[in-house]
Amino acid sequence: MYVRARLPLALLSGQGGDPVTQTDPGIEPHDATAITAFEDALQAFTHDLNRLHIDHGAPSYATMAGASVRPRLTKAGLNEMLSGRRFTSLEALLELIRVLTTSRSRDLEQGSAAGSQADTDLLDEWRGRWRDVKLLQRQAQPASKRLRATVRQTLDDAAQEAQAVREDARAEAGRIRGSAEAEAVQLRAEAQKEADEILRRAREKAGQVHRASAGQGAAPHAPGVADVSRSRWRQGTGLALRPALRPLAAAVAVAALATTAILTGDSFLGTSGDCRAQDAGRLIPGVGLQARGTVQQAAFVPRPEVFITFPPNYTPRPMFGFPSGPPSGSSSEASPTPSPEPTPSPTPTPTPTPTPTPTPTPTASPARDKLDPCAPKAYAR
Repeated sequence: MYVRARLPLALLSGQGGDPVTQTDPGIEPHDATAITAFEDALQAFTHDLNRLHIDHGAPSYATMAGASVRPRLTKAGLNEMLSGRRFTSLEALLELIRVLTTSRSRDLEQGSAAGSQADTDLLDEWRGRWRDVKLLQRQAQPASKRLRATVRQTLDDAAQEAQAVREDARAEAGRIRGSAEAEAVQLRAEAQKEADEILRRAREKAGQVHRASAGQGAAPHAPGVADVSRSRWRQGTGLALRPALRPLAAAVAVAALATTAILTGDSFLGTSGDCRAQDAGRLIPGVGLQARGTVQQAAFVPRPEVFITFPPNYTPRPMFGFPSGPPSGSSSEASPTPSPEPTPSPTPTPTPTPTPTPTPTPTASPARDKLDPCAPKAYAR
C-alpha cells in the first residue's frame, strides 16, 4: 500500500528550494526541519530505486506488473513509486525487488519468476532503508498537519481579505459612480441653462433684425406705420390728411360742373358743343388723380379760356333752365355756359369777326354762313 509523503515544495521551502526558516510566517522551526528531512530521505530513496530498475534492464511497467504475484503491481503504482510522488508500502517494494532480481529477464517474459529465489541481502538492505524513510515520515506527519492547517487558515484569511478588499472596492466604485452621476446631472443642468440663454439671445437678436428690416425701429413694442395710420383714421385723426385732397376735389368738381354745363347747354340749344368739349377735354385730363402740385397748377392756372369761353353775342341764361322763346339767329350760335363756382369769374374774350368767304353758288346755305366759334380759340391756342 502507498502512503502520501510529500507536501508542495512551495510550502516547505523558500525561494529557490531553500529550507523553510524562522522568518516564514505560520511555520515552527522544528516542523520545518522534520518536513525537510523527510523530503530529502524520500528523494534519495527514489533515486536509488530508479538506479536498481536501470541496473536490471529497465523492464517496462506492463512487464513488471504482469510478473508480480502478491501484491499485484499496477502501472500507475509503479509510476508513482519510481517518480517519488508517493512513499510506497514495504510489501510493494519487496515484490518490485523480487521481480527485478530474477536470474533471467527471459523468465520474466515467460512468467516463471514466481519460483525463483531473490537476493536475500538485497531485500534486507532495501527493507532497512524503507524503515528509515518511514520513521522520518512519521516525524514529519504532525508538522505536515499543522502546516496544512496553517495553509488552510492562510488561504481562508486571504479569501476573507480579498472579499473585504472587493467589498471596499465596490463601495468606493459606488461612491465614485454616485459622485459622477451627480456631477453629470449638474453639468447637464448648467449646459441646458446656457443653451436656453443662448437661444433666448438669438431669438431677441433675430427679432431686432426683423423689426429693423421692416422699418419698425429697435423698440420691441413700437407700433408700425400702417397700424398708426389705421388707428388714426378710425379715431378721426385722418382729417389732418384731408386738406391735401381738397384742391384735387375742387378741381374734379369744377371739371364735372363745366362738362355738365356744356353738355346741358348743347342739348337744350341744339349746338354741337365740339369746341366746349375740346376745352373740357383739355381740363379733365389735367385734374386727374395726380400729385398735389400738378392738381393745383391745373386748377388755378390763369387761363380763363381753359375753363369757360363765351362766343360773341352771348346772352347769359340759367344753368338748368329752358329757353323762354324761339332762338334767334344770333342766339342759336351761342350756348349758355354758367359759371360753376364763384372762383374768379371769367370775362368774355373778344374775338375778331371773321370776314365771310364768298361762295360760288348764287344761294348760300345758312349753315355755311355761320362762323366757326372754335376757330379764334384754336388760333389763340
